[in-house]
Amino acid sequence: MTCRSRQSPSFDRLARLEAELEQAKTKLLSAHEFADDLREELDQREDQVRSCDIEIARLSKGLRKASADAARWQGSADDWMRQVGQLQATLESANRTLRVMWPAEVETPDKIKEWAAETFGEETLRDLVKKLLIEIAELDRSLYRPGGEPTKGLADVLIVLCRIMSVWPELGAAIDRKMALNRIRLWERGTDGAWKHVPEVAA
Repeated sequence: MTCRSRQSPSFDRLARLEAELEQAKTKLLSAHEFADDLREELDQREDQVRSCDIEIARLSKGLRKASADAARWQGSADDWMRQVGQLQATLESANRTLRVMWPAEVETPDKIKEWAAETFGEETLRDLVKKLLIEIAELDRSLYRPGGEPTKGLADVLIVLCRIMSVWPELGAAIDRKMALNRIRLWERGTDGAWKHVPEVAA
């Protein structure tokens, strides 16, 4: 009996050690499982990082392409703007030409006289006659020039004549008297092709 009582504490201690050992094994197993979980999570993180790197590389490539496209589109836009500007200038030039060729209003002698008065101010008959002779000479040259077009020269002559009427009001009445005389005259074509009135025979 005495011997069993001495051994009892040893058995108890051994039992406690075995229990602690089992607890330690359990904790170690838990630590291994925790480590495995951490390793698995780390692998997942690494996969995510690699996926992010791939996505960043893809986005960077897309950004470079977008930048190149933007630069190309900017160049195209500049070209389009230049073409639009050229087209606008062409349209404005055509519009000016159309206004000259087909004015909104038909010109009349009175309108021409008003324009001349506003543009040139007071003019003398001597100055206008000089201008008329210049325009007549230009008209005469256009008649003999190859491919010459007398229409513009005729228009210039008539415009100057309208300006003369504005500074010589008696011209209208003189034209009436002259036409009344011309209507009763006899006319014949001369050797130069020009029409001339037949001289009146004195009674």
